[in-house]
Amino acid sequence: MTPWQAILLGVSAIFSTSILFVPAITTHHALNDSWVSAILATLAGFLLAEIQIRLQSYYPGQHLLSILRQTWGKLGWLIGLGYAFWFFHVTIEVFQEFTTILVAVFMPETPKMIFFLTILVPILYCLNLGIHTLARTAEIFLPVSFIFFVILALLALPNYQFDNLLPFLDRGFLPVLKGAVTPASWFAEIVCLSFLIYHGNQQTQRRGRKIGYGIIAICGFLFTINVIGIVSIFGPLYVRKLVFPTLSGARVISLFNFLERLESLFLSFWILTVFVKLAIWYWLTCFAIKDIFNLKSREVTIGLLLLPLMVASNYFLYDNISQLVAFLGGIWPVYTLLTFGFVIPFCLLLWLAGRKLLFPLLIFLLLLNSGCWSIKELNRRAVALGLAIDPGPGNTLRLTAEVIKPEQSAREVAPTQRRILVSSSGETIFAAARNLSLSVSRELYWGHVIAVLINEDLARENPGKLLDFFTRYPEIRENVWLFVTKGSAARFLAARPQFETSMAQQIGFLATTSGGYSLRLYQFINQWIDPEITPVLGLLELKGQNPVFGGLAVFDNSRLKGFLSVNEMRAYMWLINEIKNGAITIDLRNNKKLTVQIRLAECSKELVKSRPLTFKLKIRLKANLTEQQTHINLADPEAYKKVEKLLARDLTIRLNSTINKFKHWQVDPLGLGKTFHRQQHHLWHQYEKNWPDLIASSQILIQVNVNLENIGLTSQSFTREETR
Repeated sequence: MTPWQAILLGVSAIFSTSILFVPAITTHHALNDSWVSAILATLAGFLLAEIQIRLQSYYPGQHLLSILRQTWGKLGWLIGLGYAFWFFHVTIEVFQEFTTILVAVFMPETPKMIFFLTILVPILYCLNLGIHTLARTAEIFLPVSFIFFVILALLALPNYQFDNLLPFLDRGFLPVLKGAVTPASWFAEIVCLSFLIYHGNQQTQRRGRKIGYGIIAICGFLFTINVIGIVSIFGPLYVRKLVFPTLSGARVISLFNFLERLESLFLSFWILTVFVKLAIWYWLTCFAIKDIFNLKSREVTIGLLLLPLMVASNYFLYDNISQLVAFLGGIWPVYTLLTFGFVIPFCLLLWLAGRKLLFPLLIFLLLLNSGCWSIKELNRRAVALGLAIDPGPGNTLRLTAEVIKPEQSAREVAPTQRRILVSSSGETIFAAARNLSLSVSRELYWGHVIAVLINEDLARENPGKLLDFFTRYPEIRENVWLFVTKGSAARFLAARPQFETSMAQQIGFLATTSGGYSLRLYQFINQWIDPEITPVLGLLELKGQNPVFGGLAVFDNSRLKGFLSVNEMRAYMWLINEIKNGAITIDLRNNKKLTVQIRLAECSKELVKSRPLTFKLKIRLKANLTEQQTHINLADPEAYKKVEKLLARDLTIRLNSTINKFKHWQVDPLGLGKTFHRQQHHLWHQYEKNWPDLIASSQILIQVNVNLENIGLTSQSFTREETR
């Protein structure tokens, strides 16, 4: 085994399953500082790797179990037996995580045992071939898998909101330390390093430190960018509620409405890395038993003997996913770090090295403060593209779905006739969705839903109660568009699409190209659960047969507070840096107009003083003149400056009008609470409870800087002056 092969096996043995549950567990404690916890856990990993490397230096060419026996005799033999049990336990946990995600998200009707047996057979085949064959195989596939994870993080960059990582350490250092414990327990699996070096060639045994540090560095880098990515996308309060946050992050990737639905690729590469991890830990279990009892049997023979126990453990260990997550986040870190992952190797090193290494090591220690059951044939399913939720009879919900019949081609029927609308009622959304089967002969597939429309009457009550189904049901994607509708939501889906095959597709393109303010499901949930910002949703109106933006719906205390007009929505977008393009038209004297095209629009918020509460919003606009109906000669520098001042004044008036409405409503859609929290985090807890009243009485200053860069091909209009 070469050094590079040992590094790849070590990375797979640690990182593969750390991206499943660990980010949510870490974020539960550290919230927006979870990336700091990831770095601390990585530093702890270097300490754990150094312990294994130092042990190897005292007994070159030997593995951990042999060192235990030579140092502590019969006690070392008993501890080695404990290590064999721990290796077996790690293997079981990885099997559980592997089968859980497949059943919970991808194929819920397939028994877990099918997945278990499907991957167990090739693992036993690997045991038969030996660890060196596995290492050579990993050298081919694993680099591609790890690079793919980095590419996924880069593809998700357009969805990143790095403000979600702030403020820095506002809750102190203790939550960060708590958040670092669970990932540190995964890094404790670096214990496998001793056995990888033992089975390596001479070059591998000479470069143990480089191999160990390389494993931890790669794992730490991948885990840290993973945590940064998902917290930036969803926000810490949302991440802590997710079961598989990394998978959810892969599901929101959508570039140009073309490159999306990458979770299948994510799953494929993840299965490769998990397969290698399972093979390593199953092999370690068999090797440990063989070494402890001095057996002559091959590892695969021992693996076959352990098979009934492995099957029974996988079947009876956990009743549900909640028990697994609770164990991994609570018992597992303590059990691992206080026994085989850290304490035993650390005590063994102290025994060998004497007390002279105790103090520096204590300093480092502070850093720790596919089954057939689930197959879904396309000709047995109907694809839902849009969902509308309205109040139903009594206290029920009325669910309307726009459904596409996929097998009908455009030559058979007109594109708009390929869609049908089906409706049903139920006490919950899922109950209503199940009742749709009474009117549809096929099972509905929800994975292609583009837009979800919520009736304004439901929005006035509490739209939060509608969110649970969309975040819990695995077929619904986190990046669906979410809107409030004026009047019946079903009317929008019933309208005849003008340009697209379905109305849901037309609404989806409206969300991306119209210049209105649109939110995806995960973005709205991030606002909804964040106490430092008031959530908003795009408002749709129906003009004839066309859905158009009607403004914004603003919420407060889980209920609809009111609506913003289209102009107020645009002003709001200015204030939150969502203006990417567009035009501004201002009225001059005698009803003459002037229009500029926006090239760059930026807004920055800062806290001026906390008493009285004062904020300053700085707007920077770069624009090109596209049309004017006046006789202003823009070749004159003074006239040029005058136009810039007129633009700044007009924009200031528009923004102030919207801000005054927010203050009157005592709401904070601008996220000024976030700004205050980041700049004065030690005062936030004093202001938080009275924040609506403080916003109402606050002073919000607006400073607009306009730079008119280009006036086009002419300096003056050709419009003739009117004469009487």
